Amino acid sequence: MGQFDGAEKAIGYSSTMDKQMTSQSGTDNYHTGHGMFGAASNKTSFNSNQPFVSTPPTPKGEDKCASAPQNKMVYTPRQFGNPVSSPLKVPSTSNSFTSNRSESEDSFDPYPRYNDERSIMPLPKPNKQVAQFQDASPPAPTCDHAQVVASLSEQNNKLAVHNHSLENERHQLYQTINTIIREKNALMHSLDVVTFNHRRLEKQLEQCRKELGNMSYHKQLMEDDIRKGLVEDSARRQQLGQENFNLRLAFNNLMSEHEEARIILRKLGRHI
Repeated sequence: MGQFDGAEKAIGYSSTMDKQMTSQSGTDNYHTGHGMFGAASNKTSFNSNQPFVSTPPTPKGEDKCASAPQNKMVYTPRQFGNPVSSPLKVPSTSNSFTSNRSESEDSFDPYPRYNDERSIMPLPKPNKQVAQFQDASPPAPTCDHAQVVASLSEQNNKLAVHNHSLENERHQLYQTINTIIREKNALMHSLDVVTFNHRRLEKQLEQCRKELGNMSYHKQLMEDDIRKGLVEDSARRQQLGQENFNLRLAFNNLMSEHEEARIILRKLGRHI
């Protein structure tokens, strides 16, 4: 909205131009409230669709028709960026109010057209906050109310379309975020299940370790028993070997005695 402030001021006619108008008639309408737009006596009419036509103010005590210039001033909207010099010139009069002016001030047109490059109001400076969002070469604004409304409507439509696209992107982002959240919840649930199974397996592994420790202890006991049994078997084997040797020796002795007894019996049988 800052880019149209200067144009609105240009439409409103500054007090300087009003003073220039009153200087030609000798009446200070600026202080009496009868400027360009001050009083109805100036016969001022303004229509946004028609060029602005105005007559200079009528001095007090003079006839309006006699004091009015023959050529009425036609005010057209200022074309920004393409100034055109006004073809209409009002000759300056040297009265008591303008006698001390310089030549450049006397030649100044007190009724400049809006497209005159010597317009009183300078070109409006665009607002930096607004200009940074515009294109490098924005369309030249006009003072026509219908064109301004149409331009604002077009900008509003563009902003509405852009806002709609942003809403669609925001909706898509929300859907993407919801999908990511659902996937994250599913992954968290899977992680909880895996964590529960991991803890259960850790308990089972601990139980197996305890049972393995018990089995190792029993194995050690069995190995000790086997070692003791082997030692006992070895001792028993030695004992049995010794007994077997003694029995064989006794058997051999018996066989020797038996052989001697047979020899003795043979000898006795011969004699019988």
